[in-house]
Amino acid sequence: MAVQMLGRLPPTSGQRAVFKSQVEKVKVALDQTKESFNKLFTGSVSNAYNQIYRPAEEGEKRDYFDAVFKARDYVTLAVDCSTESTEDITLPCIKYTW
Repeated sequence: MAVQMLGRLPPTSGQRAVFKSQVEKVKVALDQTKESFNKLFTGSVSNAYNQIYRPAEEGEKRDYFDAVFKARDYVTLAVDCSTESTEDITLPCIKYTW
């Protein structure tokens, strides 16, 4: 909506500055999201796994995850997929070692 309003309002309008600042804030947020995704996507699998699956809250679950993650140099990856006719496909798990 803010982009549409930018096209409708004259350059001298005070409201145009408000909409322009909204668009710029959204652009910055999207750029940050894109950058963090690219770091995760192009980084190591172990780092991505740790960032995605490590419990956010402090406590017993997080301590357990950290202990297991430090003790292992691998993760087991599974694939969840189906055919075009929505039949489930079962593939063997992959042990990814780093």
